[in-house]
Amino acid sequence: MADILVLAPHADDEVIGCGGMMARRTAEGDRVHVAVFGVGGIQHRHLEHEATAVARLDEFKRATEILGVAETTVLFEGMDMRLDTIPQVEIVSKIDDLLESKYDEVYFPYSSFNHDHQTVFDAVFSALRMKGGDQAPLLSALYEYPEVGWNPTEIRGGKMYVDISDQLEQKMRALSAYESQMRSHPHPRSPESVRLFAQMRGVEAGFAAAELFYLQKMVIPA
Repeated sequence: MADILVLAPHADDEVIGCGGMMARRTAEGDRVHVAVFGVGGIQHRHLEHEATAVARLDEFKRATEILGVAETTVLFEGMDMRLDTIPQVEIVSKIDDLLESKYDEVYFPYSSFNHDHQTVFDAVFSALRMKGGDQAPLLSALYEYPEVGWNPTEIRGGKMYVDISDQLEQKMRALSAYESQMRSHPHPRSPESVRLFAQMRGVEAGFAAAELFYLQKMVIPA
C-alpha cells in the first residue's frame, strides 16, 4: 500500500487535475491525503453571490468522499486567491510538517498564470528539497488542468499517463460536488471540457480516458 499526498491550491483543483488517479489508487487500496492551501469565501465573475467558506468546505468534503480519500487538510482557511500575501517560509513550513509523514508519492500543480498556483508550485518545490536520509518521496509529479494551453512557462518533466477509463464517471461525480466552481461550456473548467480533456489525453495514450502527469523525480530503492 502506498501513501499518497495531493496538494491543491484551491478546492476543486485536485479533482480536475488528478481525480481519476485518486479514485483508481483508493480502489487499489492505497491511502490518499488531499491538502488544500486556500479555502474561503469568494465571488467569481460567474457567480451572482459569494461562495461562502462553509459552502466551499462542504463541496470539498463531498468531492473527496466520492473519490475515497482517506484524509483531508485545509492549510490556510480564508486565504483563497490570497496565498501570495503569506510569507513563503510559512507555506514551506506547513508543507514540511505534512511531509514528516513520509509519503511515497506527492502530486502538485504546475505553475500557471494563477498567482495562487505559482505560490504553491514554488513552495512545494522548496519543501521537496534534498534533506538526506529517507524522508523524500519516491515519486513527485505535477498534475495539469485544461488551461494548459494558456501557460506562461514550459512545463518540464517526463510524461506519465494514468489510465482512468474506469474512473472517469467517478471523477465527474466528484467534480459535480463543486457546484459553485463549475462554468458553462466551452469554459475550460466546465464539466464538458474536463471530460473532453481526459478523453484527449486518453487518445494520446491509447485509452478511453487518461490523466497526464509530469514526472519531476522518481526513485527506485534497492
